[in-house]
Amino acid sequence: MKKKGLLIALAVLVVGVGVYFGMSALSNGKPSDEHVIDRLEKHYLDYKVSESETELKYEYKPEFFETLAASQPGVMTGDLQLIQNLMQKIMNNFTLKQSGRLVLDSSREDFGLDFDLQYVYGEDTLITLGLASDLKSEVLVKVPELLSKGVKFSTESVPEVAEKIIDIKPYMDILCKNDAPENVKKTYIDMLKAFCTEDRLEDLGMSKVEVGGKKLSVQGYHFHVTYKEYMELIESMLNTLKQDQEAREYIVGKIDSLVNLFVESGDYEFFELTKEEVQTGYAELKEEALADIDAGEFNVMEEYEKALSELPEEQRALSSFDNMTMDYTVYIDKDDYMRKMDVVVDTPMMKVTATSSYLAVGDEVKVKPIIDSSDVYAFEGEYNEADLEIFAKTLGLEAVDNLGENVIGGKAVEHIVEDLKKVVEESDDFEGKDELLVQLDGFVKNTKQQLQFLKYFLQQ
Repeated sequence: MKKKGLLIALAVLVVGVGVYFGMSALSNGKPSDEHVIDRLEKHYLDYKVSESETELKYEYKPEFFETLAASQPGVMTGDLQLIQNLMQKIMNNFTLKQSGRLVLDSSREDFGLDFDLQYVYGEDTLITLGLASDLKSEVLVKVPELLSKGVKFSTESVPEVAEKIIDIKPYMDILCKNDAPENVKKTYIDMLKAFCTEDRLEDLGMSKVEVGGKKLSVQGYHFHVTYKEYMELIESMLNTLKQDQEAREYIVGKIDSLVNLFVESGDYEFFELTKEEVQTGYAELKEEALADIDAGEFNVMEEYEKALSELPEEQRALSSFDNMTMDYTVYIDKDDYMRKMDVVVDTPMMKVTATSSYLAVGDEVKVKPIIDSSDVYAFEGEYNEADLEIFAKTLGLEAVDNLGENVIGGKAVEHIVEDLKKVVEESDDFEGKDELLVQLDGFVKNTKQQLQFLKYFLQQ
């Protein structure tokens, strides 16, 4: 009897704990009642310290050249058709990938940036560029397809230029300080919220998204707008700003602070200017800019529509902002941080799709040295023309060899050439078709030979 009572008690306890944590999980994941603009505004300055990755794709539209051909009757249709097919085949297979960290908080020891850009064709990497810098004394560049080591430039190894380097930290402190008056923020936040009408903004509810290999609970929002509507919003904001004295004073005050720092730090000497030139030039520029703002309203769209009306019908279709749309889908976690954003920009010529994920934001970004100083080519000389020439020649010889083997002779270029040949072969006969196919057949071999000539001249 005691055992039975104990089992019942344990069962009740287990169920109770399960219900408690289940309800807790649901409450943490339930959709927020706040407006998406209010949620995005909470942490917008925190992204100055972030780790992210982005993937950019292109989708070329074949009907673009059809419309273009209709508006340009003198252009040979066959030539346009070939160009159309080539662009569609090649562009649609390219992907640009970006990943890295941005740390613009001056209190952190890893202040600076560190990112990689990678161009991929199909599944094959064409070329990669890595860049890291503390934005003052060190820069590290990596192009692994061309150079076996990174290339490091440091003011320690070239002290002659150390005094000319601008320290960007105090400028970022001014720009990133969250000191905008509440009335100013509310005015423009309210304008954005009013712009998010029901036909433009859709609440997608809760879902799971993968960010950096982890599944996160997020609330999604989809926003659709034409480029014309977007420009009208910007125009409306500018005209509101024109009448908003408090906002104008805040913006001018920010710029004044940046210019004052520029003068007090002596950074103007880097640009071979005098203090008087900076102060006098800025005073005149500010006076002219404020006078221009006061002179009249911003009528960007009116002028644009007037210019558009003077074009032939087909060209209006290609140029009209009505035919350019933007779709944003943002995913926000329970703490109101944006974790993922999908952007689609659709134009008559192409559709560009970008997917960005924030792997970490603010304090989540781990502090680590942003410059990897190991295994690098470092310039150490007197920073004169002769030293730079020797350093550049050493790197150039290695880059030329690797360009031929790793890039021109790589899988990505091989597949690009194969795809180009296929398009040409399947095209209707045109003048020079056989010659073009021969050139494509010999592209890799001929390019490698030309690189050898370049190498010879570098060795002289």
